[in-house]
Amino acid sequence: MDPRKHRRTEDEGTIITKSMEGATHFLVPGILWGLLDAEQMNSPGLIRTLKITGRRGLLCAATGGLYVGAWQLLEKYRMKRDIINDAGGAFVVGAAFNGLMNRSISMGITGGMTFAMTAVFMDMLISPRKS
Repeated sequence: MDPRKHRRTEDEGTIITKSMEGATHFLVPGILWGLLDAEQMNSPGLIRTLKITGRRGLLCAATGGLYVGAWQLLEKYRMKRDIINDAGGAFVVGAAFNGLMNRSISMGITGGMTFAMTAVFMDMLISPRKS
């Protein structure tokens, strides 16, 4: 396959479709995490196992969808593909979940900054830039 065609098909799609794709990619690990968590808790019934599995799956799907959506919005707005898009997407996820769980704006900002720094660190670790 011609690399130019691959780039074109990669860029096709709206931000919403890419967010949905990110959510579905994160749904499966969330379901597996829920199954392992339910097994560790020795949950006594099928209904409780399904509740735990569903909660973990939806949490991971929401995380993936929010991250990819924010990342795509930044990429579209800035018209660049760089590490700032990753940091922005991670900041949005960290701020949203940490702020909502703790019901505090300062904790949300702290969580967002922590997620953003972690995303930048992981990006530098996985794909180091050549000088």
